[in-house]
Amino acid sequence: MNYNYVLSNNLVIDSSVSLDATIINALDQVHLLVQQRLQAFAHQPEFTEKMGLAFGIGVEVDFLRTAWLAGDYSIFPVIEIRNTEELNGANGAFSTETGRIYLAQEFISNNIDNLELAVNVLLEEIGHKVDDVLNNTDSAGDEGAIFLALVQGESLSEEVLQK
Repeated sequence: MNYNYVLSNNLVIDSSVSLDATIINALDQVHLLVQQRLQAFAHQPEFTEKMGLAFGIGVEVDFLRTAWLAGDYSIFPVIEIRNTEELNGANGAFSTETGRIYLAQEFISNNIDNLELAVNVLLEEIGHKVDDVLNNTDSAGDEGAIFLALVQGESLSEEVLQK
């Protein structure tokens, strides 16, 4: 049985497990924090250059900047909540086949008091989604981790960019 929830700003959550109000509220807060981070990132003058580091120099990203500055997050895919074992022990994942982001229910439950961890996982998986939209092939390195670091304002070494 699948459960369907609609959070603020029409983010759709599908779940293979029933979610209680605490988890739904936490996911809503995580979603809002992610939106705030992306909007702040889009405000940065070096947005285009940073996106080029994650997804390839010259990749067209102006539409994302415009959307995020306007509060349009329609690039966000459906998020599906699964058991950790269904995600092979991962806290989150993005599937190019389904176009969905998957989050582990146990990870969310265990980190209700530290939503920053869930924000980081969701930003990383959104980075994989953005790469899927921008590129026909997977970018070099871990574009999700690079995207997360850049959105969070971290400086990255050349070594990290190549991984």
